[in-house]
Amino acid sequence: MLGKPLKFAAAALTALTLASCAQVAEIERADVKQLLLLDVGNVPQNTVDPVWYAAVSAGLMLWPDNQQTVQEPQDIVLSPEQIREIPFAANYFRLENQVQILAILAFPNRIGDDPSSVRLQWATQYNDAAETDAVGRLLSLELLFAQPSASHFAGDNSALLCYGKAAQGLLDAASCPQQGQWAYDMTLQIDATDQTAQALSYDTRESATVSYQVVSTTAQLTMPNGESVRAWHVREQANDGRFSNDFYLDPRNGKSLKAKQWLGSMLGYLESEQVVLWATPATAAAPPLPNLQQVNTSVGPVQVLPGARMAALYDALNQASSSANYFSPLLRVHSCELEQQLQARKAGMLVRLRLLQQSYRADGNQQGLQAAEALEQQFNSWPLKATYLHGFSAAKSRFDLALNPKLPQSEQANCPVSLAFGQPQPAQSVGLVEQGSDSAWVIRANGEIRNLNLANEDARKQHSSLLQQPNSIVFYGIDEADLPPGFKDLNQQMSLFLQHWDFAHGE
Repeated sequence: MLGKPLKFAAAALTALTLASCAQVAEIERADVKQLLLLDVGNVPQNTVDPVWYAAVSAGLMLWPDNQQTVQEPQDIVLSPEQIREIPFAANYFRLENQVQILAILAFPNRIGDDPSSVRLQWATQYNDAAETDAVGRLLSLELLFAQPSASHFAGDNSALLCYGKAAQGLLDAASCPQQGQWAYDMTLQIDATDQTAQALSYDTRESATVSYQVVSTTAQLTMPNGESVRAWHVREQANDGRFSNDFYLDPRNGKSLKAKQWLGSMLGYLESEQVVLWATPATAAAPPLPNLQQVNTSVGPVQVLPGARMAALYDALNQASSSANYFSPLLRVHSCELEQQLQARKAGMLVRLRLLQQSYRADGNQQGLQAAEALEQQFNSWPLKATYLHGFSAAKSRFDLALNPKLPQSEQANCPVSLAFGQPQPAQSVGLVEQGSDSAWVIRANGEIRNLNLANEDARKQHSSLLQQPNSIVFYGIDEADLPPGFKDLNQQMSLFLQHWDFAHGE
């Protein structure tokens, strides 16, 4: 344990005095500003949200003074006395073989009308972020300054939410699902090791069928604040024996007290434990505001202030949705104006493909002509829809305005801006797949394009995993050596269109 008392900033202590110095066990997002009395003028200019900055700063206040300087990081372990001084919701997190860290709740977003359906966004002293739901299931993880750079976990979590309600006596556990699906999608960002090497981005996916078991309804836990609690112990186990997840649910509210869950072979297990209880987000209706911008989404129209940024739409979407199970890396934002521009570009590409056919026809190159005709046919069949955005990270948007763009304004009243999510899916190959091209263009979910050399069998083996990345489109075009002058960039230009693949309807 830390051998010294917590050292809060003077402003935080003043705020605690204003709160009658009572133990603050639950906190809402708006209270973070009040309790920390954050001086917004001290927030870095590239930081979007002062609430997030306050949460991260508050977490740093709980660090030992020498934590940033010692070579070996140490576990953060707070005494019950120290925990009682914390005026905000907090959790411990520990990745396998890593130190225990403290995470501060920055954004508790209600999902629809169900109080148990939430997305809780936690900030750490490393500026990293984790999203969980009410029963502690990790929905997404953003390791912003470490490897991997981002992870996203998906799947149907209705079973665990059901057991959370059963723990409260709201329904019979026998009515909860006995089987379910577990999955995660991870993005690895590996930086270049020298000036000549390329940075590598790579996507991977793992999934399993799982079974659920109530191990105990009276599991005895001693919480970090010293409280003794009897919890429901629910186990989620992969049917192939690959992993076993454990969730300890509070019978008073169905919330997660403690959890251990598998995050895949790259990260191993994540352990979490409640330090200070979080409050269920309020549902008080906001006062009506004039001139709101409507954004059409898969859960219905969502309204935001004109000039709002993506983070505001993300929060509004959470509040309007009946489910937290959507896949942020495949988020796309569309407008009629941008679609008109894309259609004009498509018309230009069709002209170019027909000119290529004429060139091959004039040269008597029958094989080239057939390839060009096949490409035109494929191009016309691609499900494309112009997008401003290739995925969205709510955590990163809190730190950098460049990652939190303003929503486009539609000038057509009958065609508002729209938002759509695609579902995770295997890699899809398009173009001249059967012709054995010497190169392939991989278009990842985040819009990144990589050209891979497949000139020989060794090269194909080397890049085989990159060609099978989930949520990516792999384009095989006409080999550059076989393209006539004036058409050498054709494959690259066609791959740019695939950045606008409509994952919501092009599966």
